[in-house]
Amino acid sequence: MLACAQFVLSTGQREDWFESQTIVLFSFVGIAAGAYFIWTQLRVARPFVNLRIFGTISFAAGCVITVVSGFGLYGINLVTPLFFQGPLRLPAFDTGIFLLQGSIATAVLIPFVGPITRRVDARIVIGAGLVMFAVGAWMMGSLNADAGYWDIFVPRVLQGVALGLLFVPLVAVTLAQIAPQFLSDATGIATLVRYLGGNVGIAVLQVLQVRRTVAVADAMAGASTLAHPAIAGAVGALGMERTRALLAGMISADANVVAYLYLFRVSAILFVCTIPLLLFLPNLRTARAAPRTDVNTELVEELEEPVSQGRVPAGIGT
Repeated sequence: MLACAQFVLSTGQREDWFESQTIVLFSFVGIAAGAYFIWTQLRVARPFVNLRIFGTISFAAGCVITVVSGFGLYGINLVTPLFFQGPLRLPAFDTGIFLLQGSIATAVLIPFVGPITRRVDARIVIGAGLVMFAVGAWMMGSLNADAGYWDIFVPRVLQGVALGLLFVPLVAVTLAQIAPQFLSDATGIATLVRYLGGNVGIAVLQVLQVRRTVAVADAMAGASTLAHPAIAGAVGALGMERTRALLAGMISADANVVAYLYLFRVSAILFVCTIPLLLFLPNLRTARAAPRTDVNTELVEELEEPVSQGRVPAGIGT
C-alpha cells in the first residue's frame, strides 16, 4: 500500500497522473491493498498496526495537524529553493544563505520550547506556530523576481520559528491521551503520518505549480496582441519573429513567478484552516494528570479478561 502510494506521488506528475495506465494500476492496487489492510487490522485483537488509536479524537486531530506540518516542512522547503534558483536566479551558494536564517531560527528556539510549554498551554504554542508559518508563507507570496536577501529574511525567520513551535508540543499533545501500553504504536503512526504529509505536500505543490504556470501563461499569451501599444511598437522595431520569441521568454518567466507565489499563498491558507482543530486537542497538563480511559484502555480490558481466565483471545497471531 505505502509502496504504491509513494510511487504514485513520486512519478504522477511526470506521467501526467491518471492519463498513465501505470499510475491507474498502482493507484488501484494501493487502494485495494489499503482497504484490505484496514479491514484485517480492525478485525484482530492484537493488530500489527493499531488503527483503533484513531478513535481517540485528540490523536486524530493531532495527526491532521501533523500532516499539514509535514506539508510545510517538506513541501515548502522543496518549493522555496526552487523559487530562489528559478525566478530569482540565485546560484546554489546564495540560495543556501537565503535559507539559512530559517534553520538557525528553528535551532535557537528548540531548547526553549519545553520550558515554554510548561508555562503556557501547548495548544496556544501550536496555534502560534501555525499562524506564524501562515504569515511567513503569505509574505513569501508577495515577493517578485527582484526580491533580495532582506525581503526573504523576515518570512524565513517566521517559518523557522513556527516549525520550532510546532513539532515538539504537537507530538506531546497528540500522544497525551493515548494509554501507555499503546504509546509505541501511536508514536510510529504519528511519525509515518508526518512523512506521508511531506510526500503528499510535495506531490500537490508540484501539480499546482505546473498547472498554475500553464494557466497563467495561456492567459498572458491571450492578452498579448497587436492591439497592445508596447507589442505593436516591438513588432515595428524588432520584427514579428524576434518579438514573438521575446514575448515567449517573458511570459514563461512571469508565469513561473506567479505560480510559485500562488503556492506560498495556498500553503498559508492551508495552515490557517487547521487552526480550528486545536479545539480537539487536550490541555497537556490536564491530560497528563487525568486517567486515560479512551478506546485503547477498553482494548486492554478486552484482551486481559480472557487471558486472566486462561483463554487466548480470538485473532491473536492472525
